[in-house]
Amino acid sequence: MTETHAIFAGKLVHKRSVEEASGLLKRFYLVEKQVMRTLGGALIKVANWELNKDLPYHFWQDSLRADALRTRIMELRYPRRDVEANHDPKLVQFLSMLIRAQDDAELLAGIYDVVKQELMEQYRLYVEQADPVNDAPTLEFMARFPEQIQQQIDYVHDVRDNIMPQSDASEWRNVIRSYLTGIGGIVGNAVTPEQDAAAAEAEQWILRERAEYVMPRKAARDPRFIPAPSSVPPKRAESPIEIQVLTAIYHITEIWAAEAPGLAIWKWDDMPWEFYFDLARWAYDETRHVKMGEQRLKDWGFEIGIDVPVYEETYASQAQNGGDELDLMALLHRFEIDGPANREKAKQQFESFGDLQTSTHIDYDWADEAIHLKYGHKWLLYKFDNDYEKMQEVMEVTLARYYQYVEDVHKVWDYEPFQSRIATKMIEIEREYNEQQSRNHSSNG
Repeated sequence: MTETHAIFAGKLVHKRSVEEASGLLKRFYLVEKQVMRTLGGALIKVANWELNKDLPYHFWQDSLRADALRTRIMELRYPRRDVEANHDPKLVQFLSMLIRAQDDAELLAGIYDVVKQELMEQYRLYVEQADPVNDAPTLEFMARFPEQIQQQIDYVHDVRDNIMPQSDASEWRNVIRSYLTGIGGIVGNAVTPEQDAAAAEAEQWILRERAEYVMPRKAARDPRFIPAPSSVPPKRAESPIEIQVLTAIYHITEIWAAEAPGLAIWKWDDMPWEFYFDLARWAYDETRHVKMGEQRLKDWGFEIGIDVPVYEETYASQAQNGGDELDLMALLHRFEIDGPANREKAKQQFESFGDLQTSTHIDYDWADEAIHLKYGHKWLLYKFDNDYEKMQEVMEVTLARYYQYVEDVHKVWDYEPFQSRIATKMIEIEREYNEQQSRNHSSNG
């Protein structure tokens, strides 16, 4: 690859050709896309609650960067087919290994300590060396990338240092770093024979020591939480306070609705780019809904996973019946078909309670679900080869599995210790509310 340089405003500027620029951007795009897919696929086995809620935000950001890169690549005379094809096979193989991390600590070590760290440095180098006139459209968006990735890395370090139990991931980190260096890094630099041999050795170590990733039969949950077979309460909410609290609990359970699209992002490796872009947003939205419920419950003094259960009966109802990611996506879409009408009614109901915070949460949830309906219909039809009747059939089968699972659980489990803790807390909430209303009435009088 030929290189030319020029002096611009007193500094050395790399005069990249269109071919050189698009070639580098294509490698960056591949890394962003595959890291996004890895984090999506791994989400179902991430145990730490903070990471479970926040990694979808990261891989949604990754998808935005990938989309900007992809658009720019095609502007630089790359036919659309070349954006997704003819990648460096060594880089492709390396990226496919990242999901074999055996726990949360290894996942973070490989992706954040090694891959994202180098990606950030390569973005900085690209920006520093780019011609500010020739490649201005790239610089316009790429200049923001290093800071964004640094924020992701800082967040992960904070969670790992202050929340996660100590776990030694140094061996995995070293193997991944040696592997990446041995293939020339993200940009494909020349390597020595020794580095090439080290990469081959690292690959063999991973193949030998870390099993191929498969969809787990059970979703991981934080070990700090009290185990539970279901999050669904055994009785319907009746009083306003019950409706408020149980709505927040249902929002917490939407963590599975982020994990399902994440799993599909990983498992379906031959989809159009727009599929990955849409589902990354879908997963991120669902974790926003989780945080809506968490915020409300914490305001009332509930401890997540202790006072209220965090479990994925939706996931379990499919996985334990031989279902796969397509079944999960079909169930998710089936739930969301009824969403708009239910959300409109719920919004009005919470306004009547005077609970404007939950009403606002429902309002934004409603807006998100309208987008998700479009995503679900579009991509499920795609997977069912436009066979609408087959899609409907699978959706109803998955819904029946879900209802049967919940019914079976309630036959043998009385929702304890959560039922008692929730009931006690609701009495306190109602008492505090009545006292506040009495004070307001006295002051107005």
